[in-house]
Amino acid sequence: MQGLKQTVICVVATLVICACIGVWTVAAAEPARATVERVNSRVLIVMKQAEELGFAGRYRELASTIEDNFDIERLARRTLGKQWRALDAAQQATWVDQFGRYLIRAYAQRFDRDGGRHFEITGARDVDRGRRQVEVALVGDDDERTPIRYVLANRGGDWRIVDIIGRFAETLGLDSDRRAAAVREHGAAAFLDRFERRLEAGPELPQA
Repeated sequence: MQGLKQTVICVVATLVICACIGVWTVAAAEPARATVERVNSRVLIVMKQAEELGFAGRYRELASTIEDNFDIERLARRTLGKQWRALDAAQQATWVDQFGRYLIRAYAQRFDRDGGRHFEITGARDVDRGRRQVEVALVGDDDERTPIRYVLANRGGDWRIVDIIGRFAETLGLDSDRRAAAVREHGAAAFLDRFERRLEAGPELPQA
């Protein structure tokens, strides 16, 4: 009887430990997913008010969410690849600022209507160098699904989006090869000047 009791205790203890490990694993993964959920929630609110807000209003509503949840400097560096080193420190700071404004503008333009669309998080997994990939589907009222894949990295407990992968990135104009080629061909100063003119030629950005 005593042996049976000890066996039961051991089994229960094992199950508790396994359950705790499962909870700890989910908890460890959850911050990356939570970051994406914050972005999705804000974008959804903006989409539902898109017409009322107009472009400037959408830009303002999305700015802080993107600045808080995206690693804009890292994304800006990635879009230039090795050509990032062709920029001096001041030019790098200028490019990070320009890219940040461009990214917010791209989201404000891309999510310019409601149409019954919503987001679904369809998966999350570990990738290289301790990063997490969170997969999202933007679902239209016709059930058309646009996949969005975010890669996030942990910066002292703060999970931020460091990459956007796939066709959605292309629709935002986040292709890196073209920009890196422009830096090589025209030089850093000319590239930055042209990009600033491109920003000015688009919808007027709200003043900070």
